[in-house]
Amino acid sequence: MTFHRIFVMPACNAVKSYHIHATDGVIGHDLGFLVDESTGKRNKRARSAVDYRSVAFGELMKSLMVAVFSVVLSSFASFAVAAELPFNQAQFDATRSAGRPVAVVFHADWCPTCRAQAPVLKELAETPAFKSLTLYVANFDTEKALKKSLGVIQQSTIIVFKDGKEIARSTGDTQRDRLDALLKQAVS
Repeated sequence: MTFHRIFVMPACNAVKSYHIHATDGVIGHDLGFLVDESTGKRNKRARSAVDYRSVAFGELMKSLMVAVFSVVLSSFASFAVAAELPFNQAQFDATRSAGRPVAVVFHADWCPTCRAQAPVLKELAETPAFKSLTLYVANFDTEKALKKSLGVIQQSTIIVFKDGKEIARSTGDTQRDRLDALLKQAVS
């Protein structure tokens, strides 16, 4: 059985057609319909078979692309850099007691110094030199118990820990080289 594939392009009112055989197993995405040459009527059954194959093929390709993307992302995970995390007391205690390098930044959204520090610290944390460092960002306004336990009285304070102990502290510094030197104390 031979069909005519009819395409209507509404933007330019153009019509294009060509012959297609129902047994060809054509897979494609189009907005046409099939017309039986012998009767001149639309053949919805043939259209459905082609369209369902098109949808199945599209879903297969979509699943394949998701799988490939997941593999690519997981391969980049091995090149992980320092983690910049919102402060969590349990995670902080576990990281610190494990002796891993840790820094805590006391940040306030309303603080201009904190806003200047944030992109510099993020950039530094993403460098390979600090891939073993965990950088916690503590909210200066809400982490009152943490501020009290660490003796923090001002926002934009950074405290660096190595082997579970505080080794350095800085307040109000926004210079990249000085922040770099401060964080290097934890990983060296």
